[in-house]
Amino acid sequence: MSKLPNVDSAMLSLQLPAAIELPDLLARVEAVYGKKLQLTPVSGKGWGRTTGLWLNAADVGFILYRTCDPVLYQEHSICHELGHIILRHTGCTALNEKSAKNLFQTVGRTRGVISLLARGNDVNIQELEAEAIAFKLAERLHPPYRESSIDEVFGL
Repeated sequence: MSKLPNVDSAMLSLQLPAAIELPDLLARVEAVYGKKLQLTPVSGKGWGRTTGLWLNAADVGFILYRTCDPVLYQEHSICHELGHIILRHTGCTALNEKSAKNLFQTVGRTRGVISLLARGNDVNIQELEAEAIAFKLAERLHPPYRESSIDEVFGL
């Protein structure tokens, strides 16, 4: 158990198998979220330290992630945003209100944006919880082959 009880209970509620593929994980999170999720790759130009973003619209959720990052890091950013969704977080700490309005003015008008959260370098409880879930989800997406002892690994 972690020091973040919300993370542990959220992970248990998903009832994930030991190994899962990303499309199946998305389907599980969509069931909790109650609407479809659309993964949206973006160039990352002008994003600074923001590596991912969850945009919660009335009829769909968008997870934006930077294509300039390595593939595993992109996946981690997606899992981080899934963590926000699973934990039902609200509000954004990585973008200020003016930037958020400017960046998503068109999408907000046409898709009924309710809230957005971005993955950046802020340290607060929501970011810590989402990051903890991201690591736990990554363990399911890339499980270890099997448990082994240090003797086996290094041939001692």
